[in-house]
Amino acid sequence: MEPRRVKHGGDRLSPQRGSGTGRALVLEPDLRMRPRARVELPGTRRSRSSEAQLDETIALALAIELEVVGSGIVPLVSVRPATLIGKGKVEEISGLVKSERVDIVI
Repeated sequence: MEPRRVKHGGDRLSPQRGSGTGRALVLEPDLRMRPRARVELPGTRRSRSSEAQLDETIALALAIELEVVGSGIVPLVSVRPATLIGKGKVEEISGLVKSERVDIVI
């Protein structure tokens, strides 16, 4: 995962504060297809960058008054049917959820 804190007055490392309806970790999956893979999965064709989509998701989380405690782009080489991401990434996110006392992962 490429960790990134949300913008707050120009400081990209500071968390954004909502009115306390919950603490959120916002992640944007970025499917990086192998050059040989010609099959396009539904929903993977994008006209905007992962960063722009992440910024929009953060804005939506703030709009419903969540406190965004962290955010990042998760690069994917392939899709895992059960979890979308691999076991190691699931464990990494689980650690963040526990350490940051996250209520919801978006």
